[in-house]
Amino acid sequence: MKALIATGLVFVSRPFQCLKVFEGRKRAVHDRPFPAQTRLSETGRALQQVIEPAEQPTPAISGLCSMLLHASSPYLGLSQALTHSPRSNYSRILPFSFHQLNGVCAKRGSFDTWSDAGLRFAPRLGPCLRTAARAQRPRRPLRAIAAAGTSYSAGVRPPPRHTAILTRGADPGPLELPRRPSVVPPSQLESAPSAARARGGGEGRQRRRLRPALYVLRCGEVVPDLSRCICLRTTQPPPCSASEPVGHSLSLSMKRIAGIFFLPFIMSGFAPRAKHGVNRVAGKVLQSQSRFNWSHLVPAELKDRYLGLQTKSKGRDNPHFTLEGHKFLIFGGSIHYFRVPRAYWRDRLLKLKACGFNTLTTYVPWNLHEPERGKFDFSGNLDLEAFIWMAAELGLWVILRPGPYICSEIDLGGLPSWLLQDPDLKLRTTNKGFVDAVDHYFDRLIPKVVPLQYHRGGPIIAVQVENEYGSYNKDKDYMPYVQQALLQRGIVELLLTSDNERDVLKGYIEGVLATINMKTLSSNAFSLLNKAQFTIQSKKPIMIMEFWVGWFDTWGNQHFVRDAKEVEHTVLEFVKAGISFNAYMFHGGTNFGFMNGATYFGKHRGVVTSYDYDAVLTEAGDYTEKYFRLRKLFGSILATPLPPLPDLVPKTVYPAVRPSLYLPLWDVLEYLNEPVKSNAPVNMENLPINHGSGQSYGFVLYETTICSGGHLYVHAQDMAQVFLNETVIGVLDDNTQDLDIPKFKGCQLLRILVENQGRVNYSWKIQEQQKGLTGFIGINSIPLKGFTIYSLEMKMNFFERLRSATWRPVPKSYLGPAFYLGTLMAGPSPKDTFLRLQGWNYGFVFINGHNLGRYWHIGPQESLYLPGAWLHPEDNEIILFEKMMSGLYIESMDKPYL
Repeated sequence: MKALIATGLVFVSRPFQCLKVFEGRKRAVHDRPFPAQTRLSETGRALQQVIEPAEQPTPAISGLCSMLLHASSPYLGLSQALTHSPRSNYSRILPFSFHQLNGVCAKRGSFDTWSDAGLRFAPRLGPCLRTAARAQRPRRPLRAIAAAGTSYSAGVRPPPRHTAILTRGADPGPLELPRRPSVVPPSQLESAPSAARARGGGEGRQRRRLRPALYVLRCGEVVPDLSRCICLRTTQPPPCSASEPVGHSLSLSMKRIAGIFFLPFIMSGFAPRAKHGVNRVAGKVLQSQSRFNWSHLVPAELKDRYLGLQTKSKGRDNPHFTLEGHKFLIFGGSIHYFRVPRAYWRDRLLKLKACGFNTLTTYVPWNLHEPERGKFDFSGNLDLEAFIWMAAELGLWVILRPGPYICSEIDLGGLPSWLLQDPDLKLRTTNKGFVDAVDHYFDRLIPKVVPLQYHRGGPIIAVQVENEYGSYNKDKDYMPYVQQALLQRGIVELLLTSDNERDVLKGYIEGVLATINMKTLSSNAFSLLNKAQFTIQSKKPIMIMEFWVGWFDTWGNQHFVRDAKEVEHTVLEFVKAGISFNAYMFHGGTNFGFMNGATYFGKHRGVVTSYDYDAVLTEAGDYTEKYFRLRKLFGSILATPLPPLPDLVPKTVYPAVRPSLYLPLWDVLEYLNEPVKSNAPVNMENLPINHGSGQSYGFVLYETTICSGGHLYVHAQDMAQVFLNETVIGVLDDNTQDLDIPKFKGCQLLRILVENQGRVNYSWKIQEQQKGLTGFIGINSIPLKGFTIYSLEMKMNFFERLRSATWRPVPKSYLGPAFYLGTLMAGPSPKDTFLRLQGWNYGFVFINGHNLGRYWHIGPQESLYLPGAWLHPEDNEIILFEKMMSGLYIESMDKPYL
């Protein structure tokens, strides 16, 4: 009571302070912390005392007191308390989203039930409501219309369809609204004149001393039209049920009015503005308790497009995104089209939508789209346009991340390897050679995505400029260059950058929204996040561009697993704080072929074939505990029901395959392209093949003749097997560059088979990723000369040529590189499966010409994903390239071993 009296005294001296909540002052109290929780709780208890003991408290008052007692957000907490009241579900008053509340001003058409109490002060609310009405864009489907101080019967234009009117004053007669499912007749509604007459007042006296009643409309029922009214319009009728009560009259005592009248001042006085982008109470992020209704904000429904995704409102920065003027949180999930068989794109996107996500994010890999200089591929599994249109068809927005550098644990971070041919070219800088290459690539890529932008009727709402440049930061002019390269080619949507929390300031560009990559909202991450926000964009939305729900694996390490409860808790923290986020990865897919990247932290480690990432969906698209937890969470905060769960893609176990034929590597050389003759070794990227673009992936075999043994020094990247004729004498890698060659008679053929195990995709090491023999090679410090160099890219046409080779029966044991041929019997209806290669050492699996990727006995991955979409009915040709020692069988499993 003391708190109430104190606030009342202040109100006497500052009577207009209480109206600030109704004026829509977002920055004052919207989702802001309450440092004085104790005083608020006292105020809540005081308000409870205000309620007359003899009367049943109304839901509005009960919810209001409950909100104060729990020190929730003044807008969102109150709206939740009111809309979730068991006695009166105010969320059914109108078909508006209750999470967009801003006092009575009803921002973007939302109807705040503070007006239930505020109706007492209709003359004061009139200017505010008119201001709110003017603020609405004419084309918006929801528009607030204020008619304060004017009588409907005096000539105000008739309200449009689906209009609710809450009024007080004299009753000139009922007004019937369309769509009346109610079974409660209007006569049962208590009117203000009848209530006054019941208390013994005459008609004339009743007009002067009327104790007005509050009418709450449900599902389009009849209400009296009185002298003061508040009108809202929508183009859609409210959802309703005939079994629900239709009218409910709430009578408020003057004591209650006083309590509510003081409330705006209490709120604005104890809710200071936060200095940083994220608000916390007692070390915890405030919870947003209302449901989000974005049913009209989907690509197919949004026909009139003018504003797009924005960080500003009325020319000023907003703490939240708006999409076409409506508050919008991005619930994004990453799926990379190039890691998923095209036949399964729809399945993965449907599961993204069914989980509750509203946005798809994807990288665009330059190295796959331009494998050779000037030769582009946007077909089949690389059909970017088809992937984006499919997302739009399924109701998903898209954030595009076109690079040119993307990281993504892909070879060289998505940059084409032919860039490494020029020793003077500096990657990710304004070096002329690099800029020319980027311009040529963007000239082909950007015109394909420009028509897919939001303002062109497509789903792309934002485009990222480069990727994580703050960790590289070699050229201050580079990021502005990429920004302008996008703008000049027609990109008009919101531009973003993406950096780890420590590098946000280094990668920031003026006029571009900075987003952050992180694993969890730890105290340290939170501190860095707040610092970055406060420094460069204190009033703009916070976006976690990569929320790492898992992590990738590298060969020789353990499989990474992240607890599903921890992921769920972090997402909940994001939602509470009003933070948009993108789950990286929602579905990781597979590093088919040779596309995997690598890490280098003192030692080169290739990324494994599976990009399962411990993601929300498994590598094969199956549901996980994370999926069900996030679906449950999103289902509890979204106003519209989630789509039903799509069926799982069936898995099966096929009979084990025992290869019957093999072909040693040395017998394959005649089926390769013409070898390169060179006096000195040539690295992979500079081989004169592929129309001058060199070799990107696979193996290179170097041959030369030596006539004596000794100490061999080789600078090879990444793994190299050394042979004398056809006998293995050693294995080299980036940390082991020399070995002793035993003495022998005569001259021998020295062979070195070098493999690209994945170019480093992150850090400054990307500039040093030439593969093959890249430096001095000699015996006893004498350089070796006269090389014959074979390129083993293992493309589709290579396996076509192998059909004419003379295959041999598989011996009991063979040590050395060879190809093994077998047949997988898939039956009439092929299904997904996993191939397990126990007993095999190291190599690749090809089925029907598709490269499933690398296997290696050191793990952690022990199986390869085989999509059923790549199988033929009945017989399927399977070829293994094994570098060391073969096994006996290739097993089929219905689950992975990671």
